Formats: sequence, structure tokens, C-alpha cells
Amino acid sequence: MMISRKNLLLVSLIILLIAFISLNREKTIKIAFVGTLSEHWSQLAIESRDGFMIAVDDINKNGGVLGKEIEVLYYDDRNDLDHAKSLKSKFKDDGVKLVSGFHISQMKEAVDYIMSNNDDILFVSPTMNSHTLLGIDDNLILMMSSANQQIPPIVEAMLSNHVDTLMILYDTTNYGFSVPFANSLKNYALEKNIDVLPLVEFNLEHEKNNKLLNHITNNNPDGIYFVANAIDTAELTQMIRNAGIKSLFFAPSWSDKSTLIEHAGNSLDNTYITGYFDKFNKSIEYIAFEEKYIERYGYRPSYSSMYGYHSMLVLAEAMEKSRSTNPLKVKEAILDIGTFNGLQDSFSIDQYGDATGKIYLYRIDNGKFHYAK
Repeated sequence: MMISRKNLLLVSLIILLIAFISLNREKTIKIAFVGTLSEHWSQLAIESRDGFMIAVDDINKNGGVLGKEIEVLYYDDRNDLDHAKSLKSKFKDDGVKLVSGFHISQMKEAVDYIMSNNDDILFVSPTMNSHTLLGIDDNLILMMSSANQQIPPIVEAMLSNHVDTLMILYDTTNYGFSVPFANSLKNYALEKNIDVLPLVEFNLEHEKNNKLLNHITNNNPDGIYFVANAIDTAELTQMIRNAGIKSLFFAPSWSDKSTLIEHAGNSLDNTYITGYFDKFNKSIEYIAFEEKYIERYGYRPSYSSMYGYHSMLVLAEAMEKSRSTNPLKVKEAILDIGTFNGLQDSFSIDQYGDATGKIYLYRIDNGKFHYAK
């Protein structure tokens, strides 16, 4: 059977197109971004993604990494461990070897599952920071320092405000962070002679608020600490203030989101909150980042925005140093570099891939954050 000249030309064009597409793919470096981009808690990963993309754009505009542009592949873990674990096969099919994510500490189980029998993948998490993740030699790099760094300054604020009885409320839907953190806070506060009531777990997705409110009313503590995200903390503070309870409020960086004050309003007045992010930083690098961020997204960056940016920064610098995209070589380069210049300040990553950084203490008054004195 003879092939017509027309058909031969068509086949040749198709072959050339396939070769062109393949060549273009080879000209990019694939970096996966994974987090909860829908469902409950999406704000944390969305703001991290937004900061991550500012870094990607900055890098690509300056020639990329190893002469190649960064190509980002997005994955939504849906805040579901089973779904997150199912991404193992998806990563393999898509040729993913370098990942920015996951974002909440309970997803360490998914990281371990994906890494099982597979050293050919490296995770750089912008915001996972439970102290239970520290000191482990694995393919997980943590951008934020230990959550327990927040405990001494917040307890000092409690003592300064004469908090004698403390109630700790913790959200069970991020148990990988909330349970160990709540227990660490409890033990430290007890050492400082604060009377800590039995820990109170909650899940606002499934729980009726009346039962929780009655428990708070019956105990009437001097202080209440919320181990929860911004939306849940805002809902709880409004509910408690509307019931006439005058307890002082305290919260970790997990609650430190733009939506906190937006949803809670004046119920947050005189609330103390810790953070890994200087809200009033005036460094040239940070101001430039903030201006780009606001222009692109229409809102101010948060701590997860900055650490999302840092995750890409660290990966890029390590790829350039190692002259490779091999996960083990990139990890080795990260540990070898050790200290990185961040948007606000330098930060260090130790031999286990765990970061160290500064903690800031804020007080909220009249709907605004202030440095706590």
C-alpha cells in the first residue's frame, strides 16, 4: 500500500511536533506544590502557594535554574490523609521528584508513605513544624522552626497578665500538630505554676458549640489558649465574648492569618499571639516581595506566604549548588549550604533538615496587631 505524499508530510509533521513537545519538556524543571487547596484550612496552603509563585516568577525571569525554567505542578491533598497518600502514584506518573509541601503536621504520615521504598523524592515543607518531626534524618526539609519555640514567650505573657488558671482548646482535625503542642504547652505552664485545666478537644466541623461553651462557662478560666486555625479561633472568640466571658485569649502562629481579625472583630482585643513572621519588617527584600504580592493578589502576605517563597528559594539555591535536580544531591546541598538569606532575615537548616528562626509576640488591640511589650 502506497503512502501518499500528503499523508507522508502529515506523519512527518506529527513526528516533529512530538519531538518539539518532548524537547520543551526537557527544558523545564518540574516542581510540585501540594497542600490543602480546597476544603477546610485551604487558606494556609493557598497563601503559601501565592508566595511560592512569586519566587518561581522571580527565578524564571532571571534565567531559571540551571538554565531551565521552573514548571509548577499543583496537587490538592483535600485535607485528607488517604487522598494525600494516593498522590504517591500520581507523583511517580508525573515524574515529580521535588516537592514544596505538605503544609500541616498530620500530613507527615502521607510523607512517610510516599517516601517508603523511595529515596527519589524530596519534600520541602513551608509550614509543618510539630516538634515531633524534628531530629529525623529523612527526605523532609522543614522551613519553620519548632512549634514549641512559641511556648516560653506566650507563657511569659500569661504570667505578666496574672493568668492563674488556663484552659487549652485544641482542634483534633490537625492532631499531628495540636495534640503534641497542647501537651507541651500544658507541661511548660504547669512548671511556671499556672493551674492548667484538663485539655479540651474540639472539631467545629462536627461539634455543637453549646456543649463547648457550657464547659468554658462552668470553668471560667483566667486565660484560654486556642490551638486552632484562624477561622475556628475567630468563631470561638466571638462565641465566648458574646457569652460575656472575660478570659484573656492566647494563640499560636497557626491562627495568624488575615482572616482572623476579619472574622473575629473586636472579640480579639487584648489577645496575645506568637508568630514566625515580622509583620512590620522594613527590609528592602521583604518590601519588594510585599509590593509584588499585594499587586498580584490584592492582600498582604502572611507567614505562610513568606515560607512558601522560602521553600522555592531553598530548592533553587540547592539545585544551583549541586548542579543537579536529583533529590538526594539537592538535599545534600541544602544541608551543606546551611544558612540561607530569607526575605526578612537569614535562617539556618541543621543536619536533619530542621530550620531555626525567630519568634515574635504580638498583641491585638482595636483590630490591629502590635508588638507585645
